[in-house]
Amino acid sequence: MINEEKERELFFKLFFAESAEKIVRLECFIDEAKKKAPEKNLGVLQIFDETIEILKSQFLNEAHEFNERLESKGFSKDRKYSHGLILRLFNRFSRKIQEIHKCLKWIYTPWTEKETYAFLNQLVLGSDIKFSIVFTDEYTFLKHDAHKDLPDFVDISKAPLLALPKIERNNPLRWTILAHEVGHVLAERLNITTRIYENFSTCENFKRVVGEIKKDRILQAWIPELAADAISLRFLGPAAIMPFINFCITMIENNLQNPTEFHPPPSRRLEYLLNSLEMDMQVEYQAPRFKELFEQLNRYRDFFFIRCYIDGEMRIDRIIDEDFEKEYLSLKLLKAIAENVYSLCWSKDCQISTFSIDDYDKNDELKKMLHQNIPIGSYSPEKKKISARSRLENAKKNKKVNLARIYPDLNQGLLSMSEIVNAGWAEKLDRQLYDWWEIFKEAKEFEKAFNEYRDRLLEYDLLLRKSMEMSLIHTFYHEKSKERGVK
Repeated sequence: MINEEKERELFFKLFFAESAEKIVRLECFIDEAKKKAPEKNLGVLQIFDETIEILKSQFLNEAHEFNERLESKGFSKDRKYSHGLILRLFNRFSRKIQEIHKCLKWIYTPWTEKETYAFLNQLVLGSDIKFSIVFTDEYTFLKHDAHKDLPDFVDISKAPLLALPKIERNNPLRWTILAHEVGHVLAERLNITTRIYENFSTCENFKRVVGEIKKDRILQAWIPELAADAISLRFLGPAAIMPFINFCITMIENNLQNPTEFHPPPSRRLEYLLNSLEMDMQVEYQAPRFKELFEQLNRYRDFFFIRCYIDGEMRIDRIIDEDFEKEYLSLKLLKAIAENVYSLCWSKDCQISTFSIDDYDKNDELKKMLHQNIPIGSYSPEKKKISARSRLENAKKNKKVNLARIYPDLNQGLLSMSEIVNAGWAEKLDRQLYDWWEIFKEAKEFEKAFNEYRDRLLEYDLLLRKSMEMSLIHTFYHEKSKERGVK
């Protein structure tokens, strides 16, 4: 059990790391734009440069001052008061970051890189699902039916869009949130909302409780969200839960126990995800014997509870009455969703890659490899190819490195995208709370420290992207060897 002082310190470090990361990604987006912009267009980019520089200076000064207060003896011992100050400080910067992000609409953005498609395509391997990935000016992740925006569209020609925030273009760990959006596409294919809604129409007092049009609309909006959560969980396991928690506690200002017309309360969604992970997927993430294996997932869960603890003092404005939420977001509804999702995941007409606890048993070893900056495109418990590190270092520095030549140095254990991002999220949290924070803690020159933080963050992005690239090459050669074996 972490003591209150340590808990408060970790909570501060997470928020600091996430805010610093968003500023880094804004900087990088503008830097990339400057490389491709005509000279006459550099003026608008200069405005963004100056704005981000001011934001960075304000952030570093306030964070440094707040950390000194946090460590001082005179700082309040009241946990809720301390956490509340942390939350308000970083919410203020989160709002500014989102406002700047909206203004990126004035800047040209290239199309999505192939790695993002490769990551999502492996999730729906074997299906005929087609989607496009685009970038949005809002800092949000969404699925949108583009054909509905056009006049006289043909209903057959559906083209679902998956949207990423522009600044997350090169960040593989944020691509995991798109698994939820792919879940929406799959849920629509199997009519999950209609099927569950029809099941509930036979429930006693259904018409009385859902008599109002607004409540009826809310229920039909909530079901696909829970279904998409469940599908993303089956895709990625813990790597679906950790980014969900991360987004909720660092980017949502509203009370996490509040529902909206479009989404159930985040607290209920997390409850379902964790329950489904443990009961439906048989992942004993709380078992003492798995303490180290699921340490990061449980730490994220603790951070979520801290955030809810802070929210407890805030007013909860409910748009619907509690009886409706309790009755229709009950285990009965959740079980109905889980049953539909389960049948979806294993149906012959829609084969998808599903997470298994067997995929997670080597997570600690993969995490250690990432910690040593070794790409994890393949893995062997008997023979870890640490000797290949010098050649693999080139993969971090040179985007055009011939990974096919590195391939023979790697043992033949295939790794899925799911395994890579699970290890990636676990290692990232440790880096945020311990390694990267140390850059700032003793720094006398914050600008220099910030640049070092930026370098380490971008190196980690590249390390994960190279891991994914190597995984694809590994899979390609594996399939080729299988073909030769058949012949």
